[in-house]
Amino acid sequence: MGLNETKGSWCLLTTRLESVANAVPRHLQMHDVPYSLGKLSDDECWSMIKRKVLAGEEVPKELEALKEQILRRCDGLPLAASLIGGLLLTNRREKWHSIVQESLFNEYQSQINQILKVSFDHLSSPSVKKCFAYCSIFPQDTELGEDELIQHWIAEGFVLKNNRVMEETGGEYLRILLQNSLLEKVGESWGTYYKMHDLVHDFAKSILNQDRYLALNSSEGLAENTTRTIPASIRTLFLHVEGGISVDMLLRFKYLHVLRLYGDDVKFLPSSIGKLLHLRLLDISYSGIRSLPESLCKLYNLQTLTIDDGELEGGFPKGMSDLISMRHLNYHHHRAEFKMPMQMGRLTCLQTLEFFNVSQKRRCGIEELGTLKYLKGSLEIRNLGLVKGKEAAKQAKLFEKPNLSCLVFEWESGDRESDNREEDVLEGLQPHPKLQKLEIHSFMGNKFPQWLINLPKLEALRIKDCHGCSELPSLGQLPSLKRLNLTRLENIQFIGDEFYASRSGTRRRKFFPALEQLRVEEMGNLVEWKGTDQVRLTVGEAEADALPMLRDFRIDSCPQLTTLSCSCKGLYVRSCRNLTSIKTGYDTASVEELRIESCDNLRELPEAVFGSSLQRLVIHTCPRLISLGVNGQKCPLTCLEELSIVECDGLTILSDKMFQSCRSLRSLSVKCCPNLVSFPLNLQETPSLERFILDNCPKLIPHSFKGFAFATSLRELSINSPFFSYDSSVDDFDWSGLRSVSTLRELRLEGLPHTESRASGSSTRTRKFFPALEELYVRDMRNLVDWKDADQVRSTTGEAETDVFPMLRNFHIQHCPQLTNLACSCKILVVEYCGNLTSIKTGYGTASVEELSIRSCDNLRELPEDVFGSSLQQLVISNCPRLISLGVNGQKCPLTCLERLSIDYCSGLTTISDKMFESCPSLWSLLVQWCPNLVSFSLNLQETPSLEEISLFECPKLIPHRFKGFAFATSLRKLSIGPFSSDDSSMDGFDWTGLVNASTLRELQLRGLPHSDSLPHQLQYLTTLPSLSLFNFRGIEVLPHWIGNLVSLETLKLWFCEKLQSLPPEAAMRRLTKLTRVEVYGCPLLRQRYTPQRGIYLEEEISSYPASSESEQEGNR
Repeated sequence: MGLNETKGSWCLLTTRLESVANAVPRHLQMHDVPYSLGKLSDDECWSMIKRKVLAGEEVPKELEALKEQILRRCDGLPLAASLIGGLLLTNRREKWHSIVQESLFNEYQSQINQILKVSFDHLSSPSVKKCFAYCSIFPQDTELGEDELIQHWIAEGFVLKNNRVMEETGGEYLRILLQNSLLEKVGESWGTYYKMHDLVHDFAKSILNQDRYLALNSSEGLAENTTRTIPASIRTLFLHVEGGISVDMLLRFKYLHVLRLYGDDVKFLPSSIGKLLHLRLLDISYSGIRSLPESLCKLYNLQTLTIDDGELEGGFPKGMSDLISMRHLNYHHHRAEFKMPMQMGRLTCLQTLEFFNVSQKRRCGIEELGTLKYLKGSLEIRNLGLVKGKEAAKQAKLFEKPNLSCLVFEWESGDRESDNREEDVLEGLQPHPKLQKLEIHSFMGNKFPQWLINLPKLEALRIKDCHGCSELPSLGQLPSLKRLNLTRLENIQFIGDEFYASRSGTRRRKFFPALEQLRVEEMGNLVEWKGTDQVRLTVGEAEADALPMLRDFRIDSCPQLTTLSCSCKGLYVRSCRNLTSIKTGYDTASVEELRIESCDNLRELPEAVFGSSLQRLVIHTCPRLISLGVNGQKCPLTCLEELSIVECDGLTILSDKMFQSCRSLRSLSVKCCPNLVSFPLNLQETPSLERFILDNCPKLIPHSFKGFAFATSLRELSINSPFFSYDSSVDDFDWSGLRSVSTLRELRLEGLPHTESRASGSSTRTRKFFPALEELYVRDMRNLVDWKDADQVRSTTGEAETDVFPMLRNFHIQHCPQLTNLACSCKILVVEYCGNLTSIKTGYGTASVEELSIRSCDNLRELPEDVFGSSLQQLVISNCPRLISLGVNGQKCPLTCLERLSIDYCSGLTTISDKMFESCPSLWSLLVQWCPNLVSFSLNLQETPSLEEISLFECPKLIPHRFKGFAFATSLRKLSIGPFSSDDSSMDGFDWTGLVNASTLRELQLRGLPHSDSLPHQLQYLTTLPSLSLFNFRGIEVLPHWIGNLVSLETLKLWFCEKLQSLPPEAAMRRLTKLTRVEVYGCPLLRQRYTPQRGIYLEEEISSYPASSESEQEGNR
């Protein structure tokens, strides 16, 4: 359903309840009709089942015989088909018939529930059944990580102990639930996650023992009472508490195995946690806890501890090594200074340890890792400069840890001399050959160890800030390497044959055989990158191949690089200011994407780049590039989809041959090329072009562009200033062809010279001009005087059926200082900085305007009456000093859809018609500000029930008693008023009685006159008001004692009360128990009196004080 279709706001709401589907559009005043999703066809259901069960094999006769019964039970429901498919997949063929019969046994029971029951009954073991039911303790639609789920199962004792590691057994249980469609995989972008279908979740919840497993949300003040009702035998408790937990709240639950605490208000973990001796999993990652008590170390059965990354302020408890059952420590801290607990090596069951900071302290060295033989996943080892040598590094025994898939080695950052000891340390850190990912940071050795090129499973390697090494190892010999990142290797000047193959000789014919992604970044001294041809010379074989799978090569911020040779699918070069050429290599013609940015000395691109494989070409800020394309030769750019050229000051020529076969070109953008002279383009040769942008190319000639009538795909066209040479005429442009483009949706015209009148059409016999245009932007057309409307075009063409912009929704016209007349029909009209505009003509459809915004039109005197129609939703008028009145005098305006009205800085405005607001049921925002001569303006809030925000600021001639009906303002949340006249007593006529009864009011802003020395006494009755702001009461010296009556006040703002010396008396302030913030600005005397010790923090500009508790507030006062 469209929340605001004109702004592209949409919301997709799904429900199984027809009553909900019918009620929502009605309550939101929308016209959307609910769309009912149909069931799957029998063929679609059968296809789902075959994919699940057979994986592409032929349908066996046993399954074919059951087809009719299965489809009857599916009844077009995809979940049913998936569940039945899972049942058949996980059972032998001879059992298929009985399974189908079971699912058909009770025709009167819900299809899904019956099938779910059969699926549950056929699970392979009671343990798997327990794991399935347990998943329902998580809220519906929760996405669960594989490790998270399995760790909960193990903590509850559902995973059987056998000869396998329990995590592997849990993984097998998970695969069984997936095969049976009782869990579904939902994404792998940041890891693998799983969730339950909501109907499966409901079924699992129905069989879960709520007396043993409970997820509980408790509001502030109710936590104690609520937890008393929980059975003491509870095994799993997810507790979301507002207001924190007491010291003894957890003592009742001595049999807990799993505890998860949620809520920012949970600031500490009570020491009583140490008495939960059966606790196996503790998760505080979604709480405000920042420190751990020492009593935690008494939880000798604790297997999993999960903490929010980087939030522990005091480090781990000293006795962490006593947690000898710990299997998973889920915590990451990015700082190398973070202290590790002593004797981590005692945690011999540990599998998950995200980082280890080596320390000089006794029993905190790298040798502690040696006994942790079950470590798996990722491990980051820091402060390796504290490791004394190779033998010390070997004590970590990384070579004996096959389950570690990712290692990060990090030395201390900072300036250090090259150190051979670091080479020894890295040599001793040799990992297991199964390692898949490796990062080396801040290593200062001269060379890398030999083991680095003997990791057959390594897929990702990053070497960063290793300033000591001057030569890279022969990484081309790594057979599985897919991603390589080299960053800030300051001593590397050449990357050549040694990078691909060892000097010792090799008979390999492929180097980097699997590499897909290569990043080279901030290599300040890199001069040359040798390519594939040099590798052939090195190994002496013509058929040798390097980087055959490379798709993405990015080289960034290498200022000394002069030559680059590489073959890949995607090449991105940025900030290489000395680069003069990119060598083609043997296969540059296969490049699909080429992006070059900020290469100041690049003069040309290799001709072979312009081949049939190129899909995207982006050239930005290459000031010495002179020409583009192959001069005199046709470029076979049959696959080119995007071409973008920006800020190429030296570019003079785009070859006319470039676009002769660009059948696939969809986006063409040429910007800020001041010397570009030759750029001929015939859109007949680019039939797929959808987006065409020309910006700031002043030497181009308009007649270079033709064939718009054949642009059958063009959706967006932008011609920006200055575009055409001043020696040519705008009329030479192919306007006739452009007007007939049936697909054009968006048109931007900016800075076109020599334009005095722009008709929406001309004397052509075409009956529709811009037939599909939806958005039109006109800007900086300094000579434009008149924008003609459809009626004038009809009189010009002599055809009554001529139509102009029939689909136009959005028209913006800005900075056209000579424009005097404007006529246009659209949904959204924005007119800004058109100083000579005197009138906006209604045309034939202005009554359909939905949003009208007019700013800084100095000579505009009136708006057309047709604007005030039933379609208008938003009206904004700003800085139009000659506008005198608003509305249709004497006539009722049918503004039934008006939602927002804003008028400000209209110094000549005297009248806003009292008829405007007699039928505004949708109006929610009304702002009238800085209109010093506005006299006539009445408002009865009984006729505007949806108003949420009213601002009547700096309209000093208004009379307060003309605003009434606040008692009926059932939606009002914010009110800003005053000053109304030079008489302070004028506020007495305001509808204070009604305002007191406005129960929804949250914020009141009140402006006084410069001499105002008192506040309206009626304020004291606003006892439900949370926020009060007082502006410009420059004569007031003391706030009255009755301010203490505002017992709901949370925020008090005092601005420009220059004589104000003190706040209300202390007794009054004591009654403001909810007050948490005071802002003071421009009150110098108040600043002198109050100091930080008095509880208010006053500064030169804005000050505020937060109160953390009621007792603190009392103490400060």
